Amino acid sequence: MRDYHQKKKRKANSKHKKRNRRTFDLAGAIKSSIRITLSVAAIVATSASIYSGWVHITTAPRFDISLIEVEGNEKVSRDEIVQAAGMDQAKNIFTYKVGAAGREIEEMPWVKKVTIERRLPGTLKIRVVERQPIAMIRLGRFYYFDAEGNIFAEPDTTTGWDFPVLSGIDKEKLLEGDELTFAKLMEGIALLEVMKGKGKYLSWSNVSELVFSKDSGVTLYPSGNTAPVCLGKKNLAGRLAQAERVLAELDKKGIKAARVQADYDDRVYVKRVI
Repeated sequence: MRDYHQKKKRKANSKHKKRNRRTFDLAGAIKSSIRITLSVAAIVATSASIYSGWVHITTAPRFDISLIEVEGNEKVSRDEIVQAAGMDQAKNIFTYKVGAAGREIEEMPWVKKVTIERRLPGTLKIRVVERQPIAMIRLGRFYYFDAEGNIFAEPDTTTGWDFPVLSGIDKEKLLEGDELTFAKLMEGIALLEVMKGKGKYLSWSNVSELVFSKDSGVTLYPSGNTAPVCLGKKNLAGRLAQAERVLAELDKKGIKAARVQADYDDRVYVKRVI
């Protein structure tokens, strides 16, 4: 009979009896340590050499900015640009912060874009792109604005007042960044672009004011004896062309109009002078 209570004897694993013993390679460790030491020393020496060179070029008088060239500026004087660039005292060309200087110059109202270039050993070249006014806007006072909708400066005697005036834009909403108000401004700019160099009666140079109204949309007030022209709120370019044709026909027939209602796509109403 089999004895179920008898425990089986397990054979000891011979692998546990023998353990591999590793010998310490002293010579290899010393060589490795020497290589690491030499590498660190080389890095330190290189870093010290680079630092020494940097100290030299950032302190040597040879690399002081001695000449500043400014181009592209008409409305902004050279002295104003140099002052905004922080060049009121001598600076090293390598440590001079070109990006920060460019941002300061671009804060000037007439400056649209600026690039600054270093030319060794000591020349700084500043290229300025100035804003070009497309018209003026009436916001209590008059201001120039460009084709991107940037309102940037009050009129001056040099640039003059010979621009169409955009009025009827809510100043507070525009300053608050209201999207609908800004869209209205851009709509006026798009119409001004269409008016440039086109037409005898309603061209950019012949219209003195564009008035935005909540009720009637856009009304043009031409200079001279031409009657006001209401274009309404949509399809302004198409209605502008239609009104131009009607004004030409009225002029041909010798008819004086008191007002032209071109705020329909398929017809134009003319109120005659009595």
